[in-house]
Amino acid sequence: MKKILILLCAFCFWNSNAIAQSFSYLDSVVKKSSMITNHQISTNGKWVLFHEMYGLSTNDIEFCIMNTASRKQMVRKKNASKVGFAFDDEAYWLVGNQAKRMSMSTGKTVDFNGVKTIGYDDVQKILVVHYNEKAAGRLEFYDKSGKMLHADENITYWKSLSENIAFIKKSGDKYQVFQWKNGSVSLIFESTEEIYDLLDSKSDIKGQVLYLRNDKKAKKNIFVGQKISDHSVLNNLFDLGDNYELSIFDSPVPNALLLEITRIGAKKPQQLVDIWYSVDKNLKEKYIPYERQKSMVLWYPLVNKIVTLGDNKFTNTLSVNNPSTFINFNESELEDYTTLFTPLNLYTYNTVKAQSKLLTERIEDLLRVDPFGKWLLWKKGQGWTIYNIESKIRKQWDNFKEAEPYFLSENVLIWINGNEIWEHHLATGKLERRMVANGHKISIANSKRIFIPGSTQYDAISRKVINGTSLFLEVKDSTLYTTSYISLQGKRITTIIPATTRAISRFYSSADGKYCTWLEEDYNCPAIINVWNSDTQKATEIYQTGKDDLHVKNIQKRRLYYKGVHGETLSGALLIPADFNEKKKYPVVLYIYEKVSYRSNEFLRPSIQEPDGFNARILLEMGYMVFLPDISYGEKGAGLSALECINNALDVLLTVYQVDSERIGLCGHSHGGYQTSFIATRSDRFKTFIAGAPITDIMSHYLTINLGFKWLEYRRVERAQLDMRQSFSENKQKYWDNNPINNAMNVKAPVLLWHGNKDTNVLPRQSMSFYSALRRDNVPVVALFYPEEKHSLATIDAQYDLNRRMIEWWGYFLKDRKDVDWINKEMKPTK
Repeated sequence: MKKILILLCAFCFWNSNAIAQSFSYLDSVVKKSSMITNHQISTNGKWVLFHEMYGLSTNDIEFCIMNTASRKQMVRKKNASKVGFAFDDEAYWLVGNQAKRMSMSTGKTVDFNGVKTIGYDDVQKILVVHYNEKAAGRLEFYDKSGKMLHADENITYWKSLSENIAFIKKSGDKYQVFQWKNGSVSLIFESTEEIYDLLDSKSDIKGQVLYLRNDKKAKKNIFVGQKISDHSVLNNLFDLGDNYELSIFDSPVPNALLLEITRIGAKKPQQLVDIWYSVDKNLKEKYIPYERQKSMVLWYPLVNKIVTLGDNKFTNTLSVNNPSTFINFNESELEDYTTLFTPLNLYTYNTVKAQSKLLTERIEDLLRVDPFGKWLLWKKGQGWTIYNIESKIRKQWDNFKEAEPYFLSENVLIWINGNEIWEHHLATGKLERRMVANGHKISIANSKRIFIPGSTQYDAISRKVINGTSLFLEVKDSTLYTTSYISLQGKRITTIIPATTRAISRFYSSADGKYCTWLEEDYNCPAIINVWNSDTQKATEIYQTGKDDLHVKNIQKRRLYYKGVHGETLSGALLIPADFNEKKKYPVVLYIYEKVSYRSNEFLRPSIQEPDGFNARILLEMGYMVFLPDISYGEKGAGLSALECINNALDVLLTVYQVDSERIGLCGHSHGGYQTSFIATRSDRFKTFIAGAPITDIMSHYLTINLGFKWLEYRRVERAQLDMRQSFSENKQKYWDNNPINNAMNVKAPVLLWHGNKDTNVLPRQSMSFYSALRRDNVPVVALFYPEEKHSLATIDAQYDLNRRMIEWWGYFLKDRKDVDWINKEMKPTK
């Protein structure tokens, strides 16, 4: 925050007094704003804790604990870290080097001074206090009663693992690893080489993998079991090379660890000529400077054995949670960059027979993995293929083409099919509809997305229902723009959050499903923490942030309705300043990017360091209306579709008396920047335009390589956001008609462009080309290029500069503030 204040002061010094006063006012608005982060509820549902951050400074954060019954504030501390709940009724936190333990029921506290870190192990039920070097690196374990169970010194590191607490001790010239389990401490390994990290073995073998390095920083990986004799050195079994990356995953195979190893070799030599062939299927290799080889292996440490899962023709191996079966594929085998996802031929790998066998050809869509290791599902034709890994029997399931499966138990799926919930017993085929919500879209809130080891950009995931026997469901009505939450147990439906137009976020339930908590906010209502109790069937408002932000309560919102490209009803949110005067005309800023009106349900938190320069609250505070219209897409192309939707939206917007039709600006970033650039070439209804990181020449972009994703961009142009649906050779006219740069000479209003020079998603030459075209045709244009920034601006200095310049640009063209030197240099050039 200090840095921002310095920038504000510097800016105010050289800018005009009127604008300086505006920025001073905006600074005061930002300082009053606050937000809630890291909120959680205790297991008994009696307490919530959270952080409240003020303004834009991460140094101005307060930690708070509230009683859910009385809403009494128990604790409030500035700059607290390492916070959490312990045992059933306690909390702990660290401020500087002082830690505190507090009984929530009695208010009694215990202080610990000179502390490096503090934490709670929920499995061992131990509070761990680790002191800093001045206190000799002392480590202490405490039970619920406050009794010290263990203490040791010279501890460099500790970690809670799945079944024990492990810690590293420096003793003379040796590093020793100890574990605490079930009330006793044991030495499990020692070495003269530095032990700098340790991880769970993530298998049925109880132990951990240690990371070691010697004086030359050479790395070594050692598995350590329950006693000091149970260890195995991975580097002695497998040629890892001098430089490698190692990841350890949950292993479905008994007595084995599942490892993903990427060996990083020497830098690729510079060639006189780099030859590109049209049959190349792995162009991203041309942009990786080092030789890399990835392997998925099983490590059997107790018998010193390594098994590689597959052979060199495969680039990837997926774990499907089954001890006998893995999935292999070659990510480049079918790659031609014409589909949204890379098509794959899937092969099963049998760990017993060490054999691969073709499972299915050309998967182009979703793959879903059973967390219980019995089933695989993938999109096929008009439905899903359901494959039993053990019996190898597959069935085609065409009932739910667009459904999403969630795994409830080993043989039971929950299908979310639009507004319906179905329970599917896979073993018997029995199908039962559990609920239907007409006109609504449903998702399961108490589900967990489980990472699949070996997956890449391909959408291979697992969704598992967690926390209790109830399904907690988010129900959205896209017509009324409402959200509700309900619990479904059997066929019994209980409303937790009635339908509301407010934004609901961070909804989660306790492990037993008895308590739920969430944040609730609206455009003019700062975040509220709520807790629901299943016993009382009631929700309680625990705390609301932002009570000093009184001005926001007077901001208004209207929803305007208009037609989309298919004749369907779309809407946009019109935000109206707090000091609104019905007799006054207001300038309006439109922000576009596909569907954006949903953002109007989120709290309008002011900020002057947005990565794309747009903050609706700041504009409202400066006396603008802000309009967030939705856009739909049709066969005519993304540009023409956006133009049609925005023209329809403008027709309705201009029926609002207070809208000044002569002072309307349009802006967008990325795809919104493309839409803004295109509309600028086809519309005379806007006073000015701001486009950030835009695609301005579809044809040149179509034929480039995306240096971020390392793919040919015609994949995205044809199948993703631009959604041309045809290749350039199939429909040149469509590309021509939707290309902004073709009609740059028709732009009637000044344009501000901005781009990061290190953008690998949309190359900065897209902005440069549009700048050149506008300049050649004598259209007023200013381009801002940020040398060290990427697709969105990341640094505070760059964000603040862009935000400030965008505010000045709107003021210059929509409010006639002509005292901005850097804009006058373009609009009033000196001879």
